[in-house]
Amino acid sequence: MIRFDFERLIENIVRQNEHVSSCCCVGEFDTDYKRGRVPIVFIVTCRDISTTQDAVLFQVQTSVEAELGERYWPKEYVMIEKLPLTSDGKVDYRTVEKMAEAIS
Repeated sequence: MIRFDFERLIENIVRQNEHVSSCCCVGEFDTDYKRGRVPIVFIVTCRDISTTQDAVLFQVQTSVEAELGERYWPKEYVMIEKLPLTSDGKVDYRTVEKMAEAIS
């Protein structure tokens, strides 16, 4: 599996939000996009947050849009309970890609 730089950039920006526990960004194929891939971000929030998920999504989206050009803006932000992990405890990107395919 190939990870693109824009995916890492987006993950770094999203992780800066104090209410985000973890996140994962994958590129999903999209025939309408110039490069053929658009980012989809999966976000896990901290358990004890005092703000709504909508507020967190707005904060994250605003941060990403302020840092990156429009062509790198995610197609979608998805809130999930937890990220799938491999037996080594790392993010299972193949499973996350399948999740992205299912929603697009």
